[in-house]
Amino acid sequence: MPKTITSPVPKFPGTVVLHDPLPLSAVVEWEEALADCKGHPCGAALKILSGMFAEGADRDAVAAEYAAHYADCVESDRRPRCLPGLSDTAAQARTMKAIRPCVAEWHVENFDLANPPGSPKASRSRFVAWLIKEITDLYTEEDPTGDPNASRPAPGTG
Repeated sequence: MPKTITSPVPKFPGTVVLHDPLPLSAVVEWEEALADCKGHPCGAALKILSGMFAEGADRDAVAAEYAAHYADCVESDRRPRCLPGLSDTAAQARTMKAIRPCVAEWHVENFDLANPPGSPKASRSRFVAWLIKEITDLYTEEDPTGDPNASRPAPGTG
């Protein structure tokens, strides 16, 4: 049953109808978009960062070492390397590509789903954040009938 949501952002009034349940292809795109938006430190960076948890660690020194490594690693040609996350605006653009397959109907004024507005930044950011929250809630909601595995015994227990 599709889910209708109403925009809370005055600049972009209207409703969006989301597929419910979300199609598997949309979920794959959604997960990839969220992963693309995050930074990914390489193995060497993770080793440096683990020094933060050593007893008596000089956290400022570890942070400085990580910053130096990251700056060099991001610019290097070696693989694997640290990958920076996206800027807020780039992350919103990437996420909008993943929002499209989740939408069954689009009835929002001043916001073209195929060519989202770049400004005003604050309103656009609030609107995209609201869409992300609504889709995330839909994606992560629990099955109203409960966990289908709850009545099954754990493997090897009976």
